[in-house]
Amino acid sequence: MKKDAPAERARLAAAIAAEIANTRRWLTFLSAARSEAFRVTNGDETPFLYKTPAEDLTLKLEVMQAHANDSPVPYLKELTEPLSVRNLLYFGE
Repeated sequence: MKKDAPAERARLAAAIAAEIANTRRWLTFLSAARSEAFRVTNGDETPFLYKTPAEDLTLKLEVMQAHANDSPVPYLKELTEPLSVRNLLYFGE
């Protein structure tokens, strides 16, 4: 069954707008927080190397806003054919 493309595009647009709003809230929180919101380390390479992900979130926000209205195409033929998962994955055959 093929889904209603305009309705799916509206659902996708709503999800993108919600993620943009969420990212803005995180940036507001991180800029206003008087204490560290993330664990830090003494410089060893770990997921805790940076005090906040503010720079990454700022970049994410810029990219999401720049591409929020991009068309979600082209559709790959391999993803729209019957048994497309089978065509993309190795099943040991």
